[in-house]
Formats: sequence, structure tokens, C-alpha cells
Amino acid sequence: MKNFVSFVMFLILVFSLGSIVFAERNFVETTLQDGFQVRAMSMGNAYTSIAEADGAIYYNPAGLSIEGAQYSYQKFDVKNTVYQDFSSHTVYKSPVGYSFWTKKSKDGDHVDVNAIGYGHKGKTVSWGVNYKTIRYKLNDEESVNGQSTDIGVLFNLFPAMRVGVMAKDFFTKDLDNVGASIITGVSFHMKKRLILSTDVAIQENEESEKDYFSRYGMEFKLAEGLTLRSGYNDRVLSGGVSVILPFAQIDYGIMTSQYDEHDSQYMIAMKLGRGLKASRLRRRYSLFKPKAFAEFSIGNNLTEGKSEVSLFGGYKIGSNDLLPLIHYAKQDKSCEGYIIRVGSMSSSLSSIGLIQEIRTSLKQAKKDGKKVIVYLENWATLPEYYLASVADTIIIPELGSISHLGIEVQVKKTKKLLNNFGLEKVIVSSGVHKDLLMPASDKLTAFDRGYIEDVVDSLYQQVLKEIQEDRHLEIDDLMKAFDGRMIAARQAKEMGLVDELAYWSDVDEIIVGKGTKDAPPRELNTVSILEFMPEAPKMSLLHPFNRIAVMEVDGAIQLGNNSSSFLFGGKSTGADQFDQIVSLLEKDWSIRAVIIRVNSPGGGMLASDRIYQAIHRLKVSGKRVYTSMGNIAASGGYYVALNSDKILANPGTLTGSAGIISSYMNFEDFDEILGIDYEVIKTGKYMDIMSSHRKLSDDEKRLLQAHQDQYYNTFVTRIMTNRNLTLEEAMDVAQGQIVTGKDAVDMKMIDKVGGLYDAVDDISKEMKIKEPQVVFVRPASDMALPNLNLGFLAKLNSLFSSQTKTHLYR
Repeated sequence: MKNFVSFVMFLILVFSLGSIVFAERNFVETTLQDGFQVRAMSMGNAYTSIAEADGAIYYNPAGLSIEGAQYSYQKFDVKNTVYQDFSSHTVYKSPVGYSFWTKKSKDGDHVDVNAIGYGHKGKTVSWGVNYKTIRYKLNDEESVNGQSTDIGVLFNLFPAMRVGVMAKDFFTKDLDNVGASIITGVSFHMKKRLILSTDVAIQENEESEKDYFSRYGMEFKLAEGLTLRSGYNDRVLSGGVSVILPFAQIDYGIMTSQYDEHDSQYMIAMKLGRGLKASRLRRRYSLFKPKAFAEFSIGNNLTEGKSEVSLFGGYKIGSNDLLPLIHYAKQDKSCEGYIIRVGSMSSSLSSIGLIQEIRTSLKQAKKDGKKVIVYLENWATLPEYYLASVADTIIIPELGSISHLGIEVQVKKTKKLLNNFGLEKVIVSSGVHKDLLMPASDKLTAFDRGYIEDVVDSLYQQVLKEIQEDRHLEIDDLMKAFDGRMIAARQAKEMGLVDELAYWSDVDEIIVGKGTKDAPPRELNTVSILEFMPEAPKMSLLHPFNRIAVMEVDGAIQLGNNSSSFLFGGKSTGADQFDQIVSLLEKDWSIRAVIIRVNSPGGGMLASDRIYQAIHRLKVSGKRVYTSMGNIAASGGYYVALNSDKILANPGTLTGSAGIISSYMNFEDFDEILGIDYEVIKTGKYMDIMSSHRKLSDDEKRLLQAHQDQYYNTFVTRIMTNRNLTLEEAMDVAQGQIVTGKDAVDMKMIDKVGGLYDAVDDISKEMKIKEPQVVFVRPASDMALPNLNLGFLAKLNSLFSSQTKTHLYR
């Protein structure tokens, strides 16, 4: 219905322009007025209200505010049918752009134009300005140099409607034969496939009279990456096609005049780079946005920390990127809620904290009036159902199942296997429980099992309580499902575990109802949750000191730079790179506070201490530092958090593991089996200590333990100093045991239970920061290709080198 109304409005507008007349213009005027972009010219130059990418600098510089970067070379008369030369080079990186145009007729008329433009983004209204230098030569006259300026405005009224106004050549110098003009354009963007646009221009001629021009254009996305277009302008018919690749774009166009004796004019453009997806921008900055549900899918594509791309793992969205999207959608009044399609997810102890923080964010959104709808794709185990249980409505296919609602931990031990082959894993541990989960360590004792059972029970009770509260079930009824049994979809509905049995195609009907003949159901609007993703933050003049930086400790902690596996995925945090970012933040006066976001199982002691010391420098520079623990912040991950002014963790976060461990393989018995002997010549008693080909003596064992305990004592001292504990209390928590975030509060290891945005709220309140901008500062590729979030194309992003830059904000 809305699209029909928009189409009727467009027809009325076109009809109202029917009396417009066409006027003759000189060569310089046509050069400055008619256009320099294949896409726009293929749409009859009806581009004032679209003004995207490289075309913005000419058609409406307000469009330069659209985030993106692109270079283009365009040839507007490939066969030289009409012109001896007609081409342009354009480069832009929001919010500025530069272009060079040249146009040379076969009669000798020649115009060269250099243009530079700037666009400023507003919430619903954007503006832009350009400055042009023009050098032209007409007939056999001498060359003339002139100047001209355009100013443009873009109004985002609705996601499906934009209005553009352009004052063209409103200021000129030494261009007596060029008149100013006002161009108004309207475009309608229907279902992200069809664009209808029209421009009307009013220009003053040499006799100070008003000439009127009209332009009409249409663009249709035939398929992903293939777009067709057509237009009409001053009795000139045009058309074209675009092939859109992930990293490039090819535009082809043709223009045929109804009164010119020349053959058709063929055009081609080659472009590198792409701007922000236009539909997302139109929705985000629309003055009147229709209500819509934010839709997204998660399953095996979910990972902790930052998003990642790998050849075999594909694209995985990180919790550090998903949480801001959920948060921002919650703040948007046009968001009705969330529709989440849940597939198979990774099941582990650490995944509970990951899912817990996501469902907590959704629960907070429910308190703000948002609806949460979850569709369970097929077979739901604890991770999938735990997330789904926060929803207002849980939908599962009739042939779906729920099973394994509980926690199972398998501790693999390989010591006996290694011994069978004459191999031994030598482990030096500082902390009673530090080597507990190592496969090559001894079997679990009853004491060890009791400790692991305590961790499992803590997580289990958290999950059980939250599901019971959100599903409004009696504990006895819930426990019937939590013994690991398999539950068919129909039985799950009878037990109150789910609400509806349906397939994905039926979700819309379940949300809005079937309606009746007299009262049909309302139209359900759904958009990708990415539609709510904000632009990179800009400095606020009203609140110039309101920025909170988020630094990430993601994956294993190591010396050097951050790294990731292109083949299989996985991330690590490099102490050198962390230190470089700290050096930038120390000098940034707009950053008031820093949140260290930790999703790390630990790493090297020296690398962890490097990060610890870097955090100290942040504090010395006057910035408040908090730590927000994600799903896991253990060992070195806990160590780096200790230097924070405040530590927050989710109830299900796995933290602790305070201790030191080192290990190496001993092949002495294996060498004996193979008949290999090693003759050692050494200059000192301990030169071959930790050799892989002989066992340690008792003296060497004591030496290694004493050496390692020095680092362990440093760890204990850090705990005592930063957590205000006695030596006895610090030793109690520094035995290598893993604890949940909930238990860590009781043990004084952290300050508070809470997620990322709880840390933001707390630090904002303490620092009295109004309207905080939360800035994720991370190494990100300057050449990253936008919109590559699926399949093989996504993997190309990881090929480019990275530089530190701002990534996201609140």
C-alpha cells in the first residue's frame, strides 16, 4: 500500500511537470549543467535527490557525506560520435571529493573543469558545497578561466523518499555566458529494487528570463549485482546497466537524441571501491521512519570478541560487534523489536557467558518496550534454547526438537597414551589447580572433580533460574526437561518450552495475526539489524570531551602484533599493537575514559605484563579505566584486568585461573625405543636443562619451580595490590582455579556483575559524561571492502594490511 501511494505521488509530480519547456544552451552551459556520471546520465540526469558516490560532487555535493571511498574513470562518448573527447576522473573519500572533467567538441570547443567538494552529514538534512575552476575555449577565441560554486541539500524524509535541492553556479566569476539554476529533485526507493526519480530545473538565461528543464529516471535491480536503468532528459532517451562486484563496478550507458542527426552516444565507467549501502543510510537518517523489526541470524557464525573471517570458517560476527547493534536498535524509536533466527551454536562452558550477555541485552530491550521473537531453526540444545528463552515468542518447526538441556564437561587426559609411546609431558605449575585441565596432566582427584563440579553447578543454576523466570515455569516442570532427554516440538509446546509450531515463512503471520476479510493484518516491516548501525562518530562541539574508548584484548595474548588465522579463524592480541593504541589514546584529549574489553583465555606472562603496564600509562595520563569481561577472561586475561579502576563481568564469565604454567615434551623413553642416543657437550651445569631428550633431576625441578614462582609471586602481588586483599586472601584465589563472574564478586576478584554497556553507564556516571560516544578503537583495514559479510567474498577483507582507526560507536 505504501509503495502504491508513493507511485501515485510520483505520477502526480510527473504530470505537474508536463508544461515544462526546453531551451537551447551554449557549450559551456551544457558542460556545467548536463552531467558527468554514467549512472546519472543513464537515468536522464535525474540524480539530484540520489547523489551517491562519485556522482555527488557534480549532482549534489551533500551526497559526499555518505560514508565510503571510490575512484572512477568515465568515458561519455566511447565511439567519439558527438565529441572528440568527453571523460572524467573522480576520487572521493567521505566527506570530500575531487573530480576532473574534460569535454571537447568536434568543432574545437573545449572545456576543462576541476572540482573539489565537501559534504556534511546531518541527522535528517545534509548539505554540501563544491568549488570549480573552469578553463574553456570557444571557436577560435582565446582561452578563458572562470570559477563557479554549487551548493546542495539532501532531505531524508522517509526511507523510501528523498528530496534534493541544488543551487548550481549560484556564484560565478568570469563566466558571463553561464546562468545560475535551481534544481529540485525527488526520488522514491521502493522495496530496495526500484528507484523512480525526477528533477525540475529553473535557469536564468542571457536575457534574464527563466528557462525550465525536466528530467526523469528509473533504476531497477534485476538481481544482486546487476542493475538496469533508463531516463529522459530534454528529448534525449537514455538507458544503461551496471555490473557491481565486491571491489569494483562497471557502468554502461547509451543516449539517443530525438532530434540530433548523430548516432547514439555510448558511455562506460570503471569504478574501484564502494560507498555505504544507500538503503541503510536512507533509513537511518529519515525524518519519518516506519516501525520495523530488526532481523538477524546467529548460530555457528557467532564468536566472542571481534568479528572474524577465515577461508574455511567463513564470516563470523563477534559479540563485540553484535552487542552495539542490539543496543543501537534498542535506542531507535522506529525499532519494534527483534526477529532472531537461531541455528546450531557452539556448546562449551565459555559459550554460556557469551550467550548470557546477548540475552541480557535483549532483556533490557524488552524493558524498553521492544518485542523479541526467536525462531529455532531445527534442533535446539542448551545454547540455542538458553538464548531463545528470553523471547516473548519462541517458534520452532513442527519437526524440530529440543534436547540436552543441561551441561556436560568432558576432561580429556592423554598422559597414559603418551607414556605408551615413550613420551612424557613435563609440566611445571604454580598454583594447585593450574594444570587441572591440561590433557597431559594426572587424572582428576576427588578434590579436583569437586572444584569443576562447583563451576558447572554455578553456571547451571544461573541458566536454570533465568529460563524459569523468563518462561514463567514451575521449577518441577522445568526440571523434567533438564535431564538431557530429547523433546519433540509438540511435546515442547505442551511443556511450555515453546509457543508456536511453524516454519520460517510463517513467522510474519504469527507476529501480526491472520486478520479478517474486513480487517486485514497490518504489513510487517523487517530490516536487517545492520540498518541500525551508526556511522563512525564525529567530534561533538556541544560535548567535545564525551568520548569513551573501548580497547579489545581478544584471543590469546602474545608479544608482537595482533594476528588471525586466514585459513581456520582465531584471533590473538599483540602487546606491541596494544601499546601503540595506548600511545594514541594517551594524547587524545577528547577521550575521557577507556574500557578494556577482555575475551581472552590468557597467554604469555611477559606479553600480559606489557599490556598491564600500558593500562597503567592510560591511568597516569588522567583517563579512567574500566574492564568489561566478555565470555572468558582467565589467566593472562585476568592479569591485564587487574590494573583497571573497576572490573565488571557477566555472571557466567569464566575468569580467574591465576597462576603460571609451563610445559615441554620429554622424548627420552621414545629415543630409547628407537635406539637414538644423544651425546651432550656443554659449558655449564644447567645448559641442557629442559632438554627434550633427558629427564629432569630433582635439583633441576626445584630450580625450574623456583624460577617460575618468581613470576607467580608477581601475579599474587598484583592481585593483593589492585584488589586490596591480604596475602592469604590473594593466595586463596591464585591457585589456578577458574570461577564464574558471579562467584568472582564474592571472592573480591572483580567489583561488579555487568556487561559492556553496564560498564559504559558506570564509567559515564563516575566521570559525569553526558551523551557519551563509545568508540571501538581497533586495527581495521583501510582497504576493507564494505558489505562483504557472507561466503568467499568476505574472506578478501582479511587480505589487506591494517591501520588503527575508529570502528563503531554507541
